[in-house]
Amino acid sequence: MTEVNTEFEPRYTRRLADQFTILFYKACKAHKLGAAKYLMLGLEREVARSTDRVAVDQREDGNEVAAVHARFEREMYRKGDLLLG
Repeated sequence: MTEVNTEFEPRYTRRLADQFTILFYKACKAHKLGAAKYLMLGLEREVARSTDRVAVDQREDGNEVAAVHARFEREMYRKGDLLLG
């Protein structure tokens, strides 16, 4: 099983998805989980939209959505809004 790095910081900044990811991590660091949730949803939509295009640029770090989800769940758990078990 592949581990997801929840401390992931994006290497790229050109795409809209990259900007969503950067802002997501900034919101998490500022403990703005409401904003982080909407940024995560925006990232999901943008990635889904971009995969529908004919020519998709393949990057090594295509795990960004999984990393964002893992970080969001960890932050929600820390806050106490997510009960695991």
